[in-house]
Amino acid sequence: MLQLVWDNTKDQARRRVYGAVQLARVALLDGDVEQSTTFATTAVESAAGLTSHRSREHLTQLRQQLAPYERQPAVRTFQQRAALLLAS
Repeated sequence: MLQLVWDNTKDQARRRVYGAVQLARVALLDGDVEQSTTFATTAVESAAGLTSHRSREHLTQLRQQLAPYERQPAVRTFQQRAALLLAS
């Protein structure tokens, strides 16, 4: 089911950001920080060039949700990339 949602967002950047953020949240709820970070990174990459307030809001919320795991290198990398994107 999740793969179907993901596959349907390939050509739509805002939906891809939203889908990646939601998948990151689900993975985090499942305790899979690594998978969550992978989806979170995809969300940041998909948001590049977007000016959507909602996309930025979703990324900001995801940064907050992943903040407790910043000791992990992948999470730190995501946080840095998201911070750069959100600052622009």
